[in-house]
Amino acid sequence: MRRRFAPAPLALAMALMAAPGAQSATKTWACTASYWDYEDCWSPLGLPAPTDDALVAAVGGMDTVLRFDDFTDHRAVSRLTVNTALGGGSATFEQSGGSLSTRDTTIGGTGKGSFRQTGGLHSVSSSLVVDGPTVEAMYRLEGGSLTTRTSFVGLGGVGRFEQTGGTHNSQEVLLTGDSSQYLM
Repeated sequence: MRRRFAPAPLALAMALMAAPGAQSATKTWACTASYWDYEDCWSPLGLPAPTDDALVAAVGGMDTVLRFDDFTDHRAVSRLTVNTALGGGSATFEQSGGSLSTRDTTIGGTGKGSFRQTGGLHSVSSSLVVDGPTVEAMYRLEGGSLTTRTSFVGLGGVGRFEQTGGTHNSQEVLLTGDSSQYLM
């Protein structure tokens, strides 16, 4: 009887050892008002990669706005978080065009944050969470398209989702918290 070898597992193991691992990082927005594709506005320096987490918070306690438009084109990150401490400046993500893909997007969380979408595509393959200790966690959809697997409005706290235009496609929308709101 002739013995057969299974080269596929061996080849796969060797390829994995030879390939550099995908390194993920947390990239923090470092400008008070600018556009996603400005590399100098990210810390550490450089645009977020698809495996990175992107964090937008008030810079130096000042109101902070990160803009995403058609010139930004298509970008992808693992997680997008727009959250800043209560009592400080605000953190706002404004999307007027382009295409943003995330695994998870959190607006608020431990503090406050807002996302205003007037155009473009925001695609969330897992969870959109709009939540915070106050109603200052808000997603405002005025145009464009938002696609999520699950949208949580309030998740142990308070969230607000306002839709005056555009489309929101979601497998499920969960509204939790006594003061959370989904307005159309």
